[in-house]
Amino acid sequence: MISTINNNRKNDASLEATWRYIIIVSAGVTFAFISVILIYYSFHTLEVTAIIYRSSTGDLPVRLAVGIALVGFGTKVGVFPMHTWLPDAHSEGPAPVSAMFSGVLLPTALYVLYRIYEIYPMPEIFVWAGTVSVLFAALFLTYQHNYKRMFAYSTMENMNMALIGIGTGTYAGLVGSLVLLLAHSFGKAGAFYSTGEIMKISGTKDINNISGFMKNKIVSSSLLISSFAVTGTPPYGTFLENFLYFIR
Repeated sequence: MISTINNNRKNDASLEATWRYIIIVSAGVTFAFISVILIYYSFHTLEVTAIIYRSSTGDLPVRLAVGIALVGFGTKVGVFPMHTWLPDAHSEGPAPVSAMFSGVLLPTALYVLYRIYEIYPMPEIFVWAGTVSVLFAALFLTYQHNYKRMFAYSTMENMNMALIGIGTGTYAGLVGSLVLLLAHSFGKAGAFYSTGEIMKISGTKDINNISGFMKNKIVSSSLLISSFAVTGTPPYGTFLENFLYFIR
């Protein structure tokens, strides 16, 4: 069964996911590097603390740097429309890789984006980018049959909810984003490991062809708990994050 699954990964979909990841993420990294160059041009240093505590007048290079950073680092975060690599990479990659992407790679890119946002806050752009991305993630999720791809769009949604919290510029929004990222990291890692086990047992990623897993109490319980953890169900951290957004 395992050898069959490994062979099934070597198909047109996995090849497309590979080149899409390389091209799109490489382009995003290029934009991110341009933003770093503009920041150095404006402040003559890359020490984040020193830059943040300077009084920025919002000169054109600084505004361009923050805006370009949203495109560059936003590609890694999964901001629409630079997100297209994300569902492909998650759906075709092994479970540990998907867990690492959701739990480590994307939050790290979001943290870098937040530090650049602190240099010259542009709340309207960041909030709108996050809001549009969440809406499209919810829309794309409705017609998916690949359960790993479903969780990929859930990752996109959660990352952009955190981006909205950062963009609000409030203490509650920042705390909510941190809580969301922590809850998402553990919950989504559990979800992807559970789906990896399901795929290994069933040999399919189509949710319509999955049945009978209630008998496997470990896998079904893990998937249920991790799904609750990433969908805003109380008392998990994602629910607390949404609560903090409303009380701000």
